[in-house]
Amino acid sequence: MHRSFVAAVMIMAGLFGHVRAALAQDTAQPIYVVTYLEIAPKFSSEARQLILAYSVDARKASGAVQIDALQRIDYPNHFALVEQWQSQGARQAYASTDNVMKFRAALGPIAKRSLR
Repeated sequence: MHRSFVAAVMIMAGLFGHVRAALAQDTAQPIYVVTYLEIAPKFSSEARQLILAYSVDARKASGAVQIDALQRIDYPNHFALVEQWQSQGARQAYASTDNVMKFRAALGPIAKRSLR
């Protein structure tokens, strides 16, 4: 359980964190981003709505090729976002929008945290 939490935090940090300068160069090559999210079980339905809204909004963004939101059947509090963007620049442009900032802010408090 702890290992999966650590993995989820690391992946979220990759999605929501800063991208290294080497990756910031826009080479106009497609970029793929896969993000796994583990949510506190009592917030599964709220998270589902947030993640679906994010995917609908992201599909409309300039440079978005394909955005898929997935939910595990056997663990309904586990989600994944699979994104394909035309370029790193397109992804970064969308990641800096108000909608993404609001998504991150709403998702943060309901994400599953380690109980120590």
